Amino acid sequence: MHEHVTEKAIEASIPASGTKPCKLAQGRWIVEVRRAVEQLDYGEVVVSVHQGRVVQVQKTTKVRF
Repeated sequence: MHEHVTEKAIEASIPASGTKPCKLAQGRWIVEVRRAVEQLDYGEVVVSVHQGRVVQVQKTTKVRF
């Protein structure tokens, strides 16, 4: 079964680097990451950041037999 991903868990996984944190784009990227992870059985979710802002969330699905 899928592990439920919470906003706190995502934020806790972002290292404190002393730089300006990513803008949340009104929290939309967190919603998209959570949705992508919950929909996967096997695969990966990639979060792309440009100048301290999340600009893309990409999901790759793998089919295993």
